Amino acid sequence: MTSELILSRLRRMIMLDTTVFPEVRDDRSFTPVVAGLAAAAVFAAGLGAFLYGQTVLPFTPDNWFLETAIMGSIFTIILLAASIALTYVVLAEIFKVPITLDGLGRVLALCYTVYAVSFFVFLPEIGFTFGMLSIAAMFYYAVSGVRAAAPEASRGAAVLSVGAGFVLWITVMALISDPGDNFFNGPFVYSIGD
Repeated sequence: MTSELILSRLRRMIMLDTTVFPEVRDDRSFTPVVAGLAAAAVFAAGLGAFLYGQTVLPFTPDNWFLETAIMGSIFTIILLAASIALTYVVLAEIFKVPITLDGLGRVLALCYTVYAVSFFVFLPEIGFTFGMLSIAAMFYYAVSGVRAAAPEASRGAAVLSVGAGFVLWITVMALISDPGDNFFNGPFVYSIGD
């Protein structure tokens, strides 16, 4: 797998060239690459959460780097994997759309790379905007990716299946991110203000 191909697929996804989604769905050799890209995006969001403590908060809690950049990234990766699984269950089992879990996982992992925009949550006054934009972009790209990778899926099936995965991810992330347990990253860093 060449770096030119990887960058080309990322660029095409960002530009909403929907032909990239069936290509990624069917390319098993792209699995470790796209998993690494999604993990790197999550870690970038974790670094943004860490920097938020350095630039915005009047004090930094103990173990801030460990809890936000490391543990927050690990929890986010686990929850995003669970959201991919739930999206698959809703799409394939409830709506009976023929797609494989690994193919859908590759497509959604590619779509989730835009979470890297959450790195900029540390910017005072405008960081929250970047955090919300990253989640909105993830949802938009995921729905577009599902529609392109599984043409049998109706618009409603794509929105509901991706929405179910996002509800799981966001709800659990909100539950584990409170001022006492800082296991979050990206826009969830704003829960520390509770």
